[in-house]
Order: sequence, then C-alpha cells, then structure tokens
Amino acid sequence: MAPALTSIPASHYTPHGLVSDAKASPGLDFCLKLAQAGKGELLDLGSGADSVSVAVVLEYSSSAATGSSVADVALPGTELAHAREVQGRFSRGISPTELFTALGCPDRIARTASATKYRWALLDMFELAKANTQHKRVDLQVAQAQMDESALGLAQLLVTQAILVVDEAELVLGHGGKKPYDDEAIFAAAVLIYASSQAQLATTIALVVQTLDKWPALQATLVAAINDAQTKEGIVALALEDTERELNHYLALGLTP
Repeated sequence: MAPALTSIPASHYTPHGLVSDAKASPGLDFCLKLAQAGKGELLDLGSGADSVSVAVVLEYSSSAATGSSVADVALPGTELAHAREVQGRFSRGISPTELFTALGCPDRIARTASATKYRWALLDMFELAKANTQHKRVDLQVAQAQMDESALGLAQLLVTQAILVVDEAELVLGHGGKKPYDDEAIFAAAVLIYASSQAQLATTIALVVQTLDKWPALQATLVAAINDAQTKEGIVALALEDTERELNHYLALGLTP
C-alpha cells in the first residue's frame, strides 16, 4: 500500500460542520484520504507510458519469487505480466477509487452525512420544542397571576360594597322621619348616588366572579397545553438520541467492508 495512505490523516471527515470534538472516525477519515489522494501520494505500477497510479500493489506466485519492490512488479495486461503469468507469477494493482468502493465508502459517507443533517435539524426542533414548552408554562403563570389579581380585586370590591351599604344606612337613619327636611333634595340625590354606585359595583363584581368561575377550565386547558408540549419535546429528544447513536455508530466503524 502507498505509504501516504498508511499515515494518520491530516484532515478528518467532518460532515456538515460536525463538531470537532466528536468521536474519532478512522474508517471515514481513511475514506476521505482515498478520495483526496493525489498522484504524488500513490504508487506507480509499471514504467513509462504504461505506468498507472495505484493505492495498493499485490503480487503472488505459485512457484517463482515475487518482486521486492513496486518497481519489480509488472503492470497487469502488459507483455511482461503475461510472461510472468506463464511462470505462475501474478500481479494486481488496486486504484484508490476501487478501494474506496470496496470498503463501502460511498455508502458510509452518504449515511453519515444524512444522519448529521438529520441531527442538526433535530437539534433545531428540540430547541424550538423546549422554547414552546417554556412559553406554555409562562402562559399558565401569567393567567395564574391574573386570577390572583382578580381574586384580590373581588375582595376589595366586596369591601367597598359593604362600606357603601353602611354609609347609605347611616344616611337614611340620620335622615329619620323628619319632614319637611331642609336638605331633602340633597338627601334624595345622595340616595341616588349610593344606588348608582352599588349598581355599578354589583355589575363589576358579577364580571369578576364570572372570570374567576372560568379559571378551573382555563387552568385545565393551559396545563393540558403544557403536557402536550412536554410530550412533543420528549418525542424530539428521543429522536435526537436515536440519531446521535446512529451517527456515533457510523463514526466508530472501522475499515471492514
């Protein structure tokens, strides 16, 4: 084999920006090296116009001795090779492309690249799923705060209503049955004001009570939305874990076809 192909690759296979601290992948790194091998990194099998660049040179013999170097090996298909084959001495050269295919590099690279792209897509989906779950939690917190404010407002309205009732009662008792009453017109106006204020308070209280009555159903809806978001987040997380395992499997593969 060409010495340049047996050394540790200077560049590593990093599909689609795969993080640099990912697991080492000697198999894919070797595939990358085969794909990028230049003429200067290969072996020249044959001589002159009949030479070809190969990654591996094989020679075997049933009787005669084999060559001690690549220069002693005949290029298959030449007259010298035919003459040696008669003597039981056979040679073969394996090109980088042939070795690349024999090791299943195209399939490995395609599967790894596909798993990596799917991984990045799932990472984005997972971040969106987490953000969606958090958004649903915030919706519940905001609604809870609004309900707390409504409950506090209702208590204040009921206190105000009670004060108005007491004030009106004191006004009526203070007026008594005196007739004629110097401030009769003022008294009548005050009674009307109290009645109007109490009517407005009653309407507001009814609306607040109506809002509070809807809270259990609203709360259940918001909690269900959180649970649904968490379920979807979990599904994406499991898919991401599966993809990580698949990707690590491809990265950890050796050179076995």
